[in-house]
Amino acid sequence: MEQHVSIAQAAGVRKDQFMAIAEERFNDAAAFIEPERILLHFANTLLKKGKVPGVVFKHTLQHFSIEELADAMIVLGYYRMLSGFIQTFNIPIDPQADGNWVKG
Repeated sequence: MEQHVSIAQAAGVRKDQFMAIAEERFNDAAAFIEPERILLHFANTLLKKGKVPGVVFKHTLQHFSIEELADAMIVLGYYRMLSGFIQTFNIPIDPQADGNWVKG
């Protein structure tokens, strides 16, 4: 979990946003603007159900292009697969020698 904090900070995710995601408060209007809340709902639905129902998909398309949603689904799928691989094979996640989680 620790590696996600510094990576999220480097990507511009604020602490309140990180905490809202960690606590599954995807609809937190204080932490996220409307398009972010809609995309988080889309992603959470996809991860929990394996498919996004038509009504959610159509609503999300009002804020994001089909290309943006396709990209989001590819990224979600990749990291879900990577997480499953790491957890299944019990691969340790180590910081760099200097203790920093962010490379580069």
